[in-house]
Amino acid sequence: MNTFSDKMITDYEEKANLTMALICRAMMIFMILVIALNLLGVFIIEAAIYPVLIFSAVIMFIPTILYNFLHVKSIAVRYVVLTLFVLMAGMLYTILSYHVIMMLVFPVVLSCLYCDMKSVIYTASLGVPVLIISHLLSSALSVVPDEPLVEIKHIVAYGIIPRLIEYLGFVIICCSMAKKIQQLIDGLADKNDELYTEQETIVTSLAEMIEVQSNETGRHVKRVSEYTKILCAALDMSDEEIWKVSNAAALHDVGKIMVPQDIINKPGRLTDEEFEVVKTHVQYGKKLLEKS
Repeated sequence: MNTFSDKMITDYEEKANLTMALICRAMMIFMILVIALNLLGVFIIEAAIYPVLIFSAVIMFIPTILYNFLHVKSIAVRYVVLTLFVLMAGMLYTILSYHVIMMLVFPVVLSCLYCDMKSVIYTASLGVPVLIISHLLSSALSVVPDEPLVEIKHIVAYGIIPRLIEYLGFVIICCSMAKKIQQLIDGLADKNDELYTEQETIVTSLAEMIEVQSNETGRHVKRVSEYTKILCAALDMSDEEIWKVSNAAALHDVGKIMVPQDIINKPGRLTDEEFEVVKTHVQYGKKLLEKS
């Protein structure tokens, strides 16, 4: 049954991809809005920074291309996208310094969407050296004056270390969130597996009862179940749907266990009265399964 739980987790990850793409489109619009407001004189940002903002907006549109248009599902692509976001955040921080300090934790927050500790730890670990290098480059370029942090010892002691502490605080929160939700998802997957196992056990037990009642009926049940699998596959149903329908099909004659064996196993033609008794297996089956 693990296949079905894996499918549930895969579906969750695909929705996380689409959510990431949606958030990034919103951020892309925000960056374009910043440029527009700057042109209108609301902000005062040097025109030399425009290419960086435009490039960042392009990066933000990549998840939409990958997940909404191309429907990519590779986990490797997820790590590539997260890497691009970390580098983009570092680039913005290099140019705008403390004005965009929250962008440093943006990739880590995005990685939490997957509720996967590996993704969060990878993104956070990559973010640490990017933060340090970006801060040093920002101080060297002096695009945004950061007085009195001009000497390297002051830059490290009062610039890099405090921001690393803030960054790691966010990382701890994100890791805790991802771990808790991952535990919930794993628990749900386990319960899902148990449910399928129990359902299959019940169906198998009932089918075996039918087979004990009549060998011919038992073979008929198996044939119907197998035919159903073929028909479902031809209709391009998912593996989970095929499993459900074929197992349900195995119970179509379950009511026959309530019909007397001398009628079920009668070698000759049934009388009209006996045939009416056989037809009652439909009502018996309904009563047996109506609460399931």
